Amino acid sequence: MRVRQACQVRHQRTMIDDSRIKHAIPSWFRFLGWIVFAGSALLFLRLIYEETILTWQNGPQLLLFSIAHIHGTFLAVGGLATLLVYVWLASFPGLATHGMLRKRHIGAAAWVQCGVLIVFALFALRSLSSVAMVHARSSWPGSACSNANGLCSRRKPTLLSKSLP
Repeated sequence: MRVRQACQVRHQRTMIDDSRIKHAIPSWFRFLGWIVFAGSALLFLRLIYEETILTWQNGPQLLLFSIAHIHGTFLAVGGLATLLVYVWLASFPGLATHGMLRKRHIGAAAWVQCGVLIVFALFALRSLSSVAMVHARSSWPGSACSNANGLCSRRKPTLLSKSLP
C-alpha cells in the first residue's frame, strides 16, 4: 500500500500539466495549417486523378482543364489553399523563433505538421512545374496544339509520354 502511494506521488510530480505550458505556436495557427493542407491536398488529389484516370479514359488532355470548366470554385479555393500553405510555411520559422526567444515550448506536433507541409509543398511545387511544362510544350509554335486556346487539333491523340522528350 505504501509503495503504491509513493509511486503515485512520484508520478504526479513528473507529470506535466499541458494547460500550464505556453506554446510558441498558437493553436489557431496550427489549426489553420491543417485546414489549408486539407484544401490543397484535395486539389492535388484531383490533379492526380486528372493525370491518370481521365487521361486513360479520354486520352491526353491539358491538365486542370476539366476541373477549371466543371469545378471552377473548387480550383479557386484549392489554389488559394495552396498559396496559403506557402504563407504558413514562411510564417512558421518566425513564430518558432519568437517562441524560443520567449522560452516557450514548441511541441512535437508543430514540428510534425511543419514537416508534413514541407513535404507536401515540395510535391505540390513539382506537380505544378510539370503542369506548366506540359502546357508550355503543348503551346509551342509548330506543334499540333499551338492554337490560341492551347487545345489540340489532332484527330488521333498520342500518348503524353511520347510527346515529351
